[in-house]
Amino acid sequence: GHSIVNRHRQHLQIIDFEADRIPGFPRRLMQNPADLPVGTRIIMLRDAGIGDALTMTPIIAHLNKLDNRVLPVLATLKDRHELFAGTGCPLLPLPIRLSQLLGQADFFIDFHDPKDICEKVEMIDFNFDSLNIDPRTIPSEQKIPSLAPEIASSDNIRTRIDSLTREFPIRILYAPGASDQLR
Repeated sequence: GHSIVNRHRQHLQIIDFEADRIPGFPRRLMQNPADLPVGTRIIMLRDAGIGDALTMTPIIAHLNKLDNRVLPVLATLKDRHELFAGTGCPLLPLPIRLSQLLGQADFFIDFHDPKDICEKVEMIDFNFDSLNIDPRTIPSEQKIPSLAPEIASSDNIRTRIDSLTREFPIRILYAPGASDQLR
């Protein structure tokens, strides 16, 4: 964002403000959600492609296992919402209005990468780390993204894959549009 503003300074401007001074604005999450009081509301602001969005499903599952300690809400692009069917996580469409943030959550997380690790670790580990959860403490079987059964068993998807790969006994998904080699 900063580089775009710098190239078009005559038309664009960055406006910074101290969000924590706005009454009712959630605070940035700075601790492990397991250490928060019961009933704490966390809004996760996640603008992501489909693959990166799916890496949020283990995060939501982990937060849901904290025995109502936290009540997660995910704000993501509207066309990604069906990916989270069955997670039990309330969803809000991005972009989100300031009024939707005020009084709606105790904490927010925006995955802004202050440690500069996004390009160096698996996306699921990055997401856990962004929530102040040490990814090494999460068993690998709990880091597997899940897809809603109605999407995973979609006849349209299966038919398309079958039509493209009918002659091949082994099928590998190659995503040339991924953000980097690790992804």
